[in-house]
Amino acid sequence: MVPRYGLPLGMVVQPLGDTGNGDVPVVTFGASGIVRCRRCRTYINPFAVFCDGGRRWRCNNCLLLNDVPVDYYCALDANGQRRDKFERPELCQGTVEYVATAEYMTRAPMPPAYVFVIDVSLSACSSGLVESASRSIRDAIDELAASGDGRVMVGILTYAADLHYYPLRGKSGTPTMCVVTDTADPFLPQPDDLLVNLSDNKELVMGLLDALPAMHGAGNTDAQPNQRDLQCAFGPAMQAAFLTASHVGGKVCTFVSNMPSVGAGKVTPRDQAGAYGTDKEHLPRCPGDSWYKKMAAEFSRTQMGVDLYCCPSHGASVDVASLSTLSRYTGGTLCHYASFRADVHGESLRHDIHHNLKRYTAWEGVMRIRSSRGLRISAFHGHFFVRSTDLLALPSCDADKGYAVQISHDEGALTNSQASFQCALLYTNNMGERRIRVHTLGVPVVSDMASMYKYADAAASMSLVARLCAEKALMGTLEECRQLASRRLVDCLREYRHMHAAQLRASNQLVFPSSLKFAPVMSLSLTKSEMLRGGMRDVDVERRCAALYAMSSLGVEDTMRMIYPPIYALHEPLPDSVETQGWPRTVPATAMCFDPRGIYLCDGALGHNLVIWVGSAAPPAAVQELCAQAGPDATSLAYLEGAATGTDTAKKVHGMVEAVRSRSRRRPPVLVVVQGTVAEASVMKGFWIEDRLLSEGTGNANAPPGSGASIGATYAEYLAQLYRQTMQKPASSAGGGH
Repeated sequence: MVPRYGLPLGMVVQPLGDTGNGDVPVVTFGASGIVRCRRCRTYINPFAVFCDGGRRWRCNNCLLLNDVPVDYYCALDANGQRRDKFERPELCQGTVEYVATAEYMTRAPMPPAYVFVIDVSLSACSSGLVESASRSIRDAIDELAASGDGRVMVGILTYAADLHYYPLRGKSGTPTMCVVTDTADPFLPQPDDLLVNLSDNKELVMGLLDALPAMHGAGNTDAQPNQRDLQCAFGPAMQAAFLTASHVGGKVCTFVSNMPSVGAGKVTPRDQAGAYGTDKEHLPRCPGDSWYKKMAAEFSRTQMGVDLYCCPSHGASVDVASLSTLSRYTGGTLCHYASFRADVHGESLRHDIHHNLKRYTAWEGVMRIRSSRGLRISAFHGHFFVRSTDLLALPSCDADKGYAVQISHDEGALTNSQASFQCALLYTNNMGERRIRVHTLGVPVVSDMASMYKYADAAASMSLVARLCAEKALMGTLEECRQLASRRLVDCLREYRHMHAAQLRASNQLVFPSSLKFAPVMSLSLTKSEMLRGGMRDVDVERRCAALYAMSSLGVEDTMRMIYPPIYALHEPLPDSVETQGWPRTVPATAMCFDPRGIYLCDGALGHNLVIWVGSAAPPAAVQELCAQAGPDATSLAYLEGAATGTDTAKKVHGMVEAVRSRSRRRPPVLVVVQGTVAEASVMKGFWIEDRLLSEGTGNANAPPGSGASIGATYAEYLAQLYRQTMQKPASSAGGGH
């Protein structure tokens, strides 16, 4: 029954995401331990059924009857419910957190540990990366020290052609540097002094961060560079970071501005325009060396996550495809800043570092998702390492991370009226407590396809399709990915059309359920996203790989903002506060809805530029409230940060900008684009999703959705193409993607 549905059946989970109900209740059990099913190990939850006067309970997943521990017993009321049901969060709330007992620990809980690895090569110094990174980390030290109750550990390494170690324990109070030139076999010169308790050595750590830029000549324009100044021993630096903290675990925060060129992990430029459209197109989007996956496995084994801040200088590359492998398999974060300049991206980098270090983090985590009998989790999508078939290893996890699974129904008909799923994340928090975050979901089981369509979640479905496309982009062409995005929707709509009466099917219209009315624009947006659109001339491989990485790790809401960015009219009445009055209405993503007399804010999700579009006929007074001239050309404008003019309108716009930045958890720069300028065409094609996208390789107008023609199609043309496809008989291979 389910394969006929067309869209993938699954769910997207954010285990540490905001529940919308405040703090997650914490439950501590008695001496008998946490109550779980003795067969499938499901945790007690609101969908469990108590019987035999409250002495036994039936597991909602495997239906096994379990005995209730003596110290957990409670009598049942006249309705068969426990009398203390609403006094116990685990019996009345879908999300709870258990305090884990000793049986859930294989070692003592690890302290929060951070190893900062900073590129100090010539390009990193000249772009301002060294100074920006050092200052940003230093500014966060006080909050970082307070976050772990005095348990936080810190280490600092730098690298260029050589490795530089900094002992952080000593009485002198003066930072010293040990240089290791042997990058072929990195070693630790003073292993006991490289990772230290931050509270005990705070002054020395802060002094080192203050001195780092000067120690490596940052800002010295008179220095004569040599060949070694241009080299990048990224791989050896990661090996050194591993040696520094592998006995503890933790997080490696790495800043890189050059392509790895020395020692392990050395790569060379691989992007070739001639490869697009061939069977070798995907190779530049894959790691250039198998060393990266092997190293990622070692990091994961020792409970170390890798966060990457990729800051290439103008025109340079760091090979995001290779480097991102380290973060992909360790649950890390990747932030990419194209053509990094401290004066443009410095504030964004500072904010991203602070957000990373301050957010609630789960350490040395493992996650498992369980389902009702008759259903099984058939595939996992996200950033993790899979252990023992269904156990996901997450050295670090946070509220920004999302994970998706596909669900298969390969047994007989489900006999219950409800199916349930449970996601359990076992982790260590900053205070050294072992916790288990448990989410339990119950969904109805329906006997007809019409009900599945009626209650379908278009955003969740297309979010899962986006992940499938991101994974396929690492194995096939972009054209195949775009076809996958549209073919899934075509199969779904074709089946729905067949379910309706012949007289309705005969009408000349596209038939779809109300629950999926926005699915076509989501599908079109996905094919035009930075992840999938065009070829090399549209999106360079670095930005595309960063977009692929982001799309594979987002929750549903962030995915929708990434593929269909919200647009707000700033010339209309704005709320004084988004938190108290809600968001203003959004404008459709088409130039037809942009008034030349207006000013619009385009939300570039996930660190991409926020864009303020200024109409050619916008009132000069309104423009002056928000923008200042940034060059000799009158159309070169810059956004005035911080409501500099002090007017009521400027304050409201500033509030909107900060609210958008807060929602995306990044602090992207604001770019001002004036209607009719050269910059408008290149910048706005990422926002005007419903318009024709001028791209390379467009074909004939009758090509299937997702082909070169539909990349350039308007929304109306795309709907017409969907209609033609749903009217055709499915190809013999159409079921292959189900």
